[in-house]
Amino acid sequence: MWRDKLRQTRVIDAAGNEALDLDLLLSYFSQSEAFFELELSQDLGHRVSETTEPGANSHLVTLRLDIFYLAQKCRDEGNASIVIISACP
Repeated sequence: MWRDKLRQTRVIDAAGNEALDLDLLLSYFSQSEAFFELELSQDLGHRVSETTEPGANSHLVTLRLDIFYLAQKCRDEGNASIVIISACP
C-alpha cells in the first residue's frame, strides 16, 4: 500500500518533466494510517526475519524522518507544493 501511495506523489507533465507533490507526500505523515506508524513485521506478512526485524525498522524510522524533513524543507524554502526533480532536455 505505501509503495503505491509514494508513487502517487510523482507527477509527470506532458513534456516528460518529473515533479514531486510535496503537499501530498507530507499529508501521508498526518493521516489516520500515517506513514510514521508503518512497521515491518513478519506477523504482517513482510519479508523480514525475527532477527532482522528490529534493524529493518530502525532503518525505516531513519528513512521516514529523512523523507519528512527533506520534503518539509523543500516546500518551505521553495514556497511551492510541487518541486521539479528532473526535466527533459
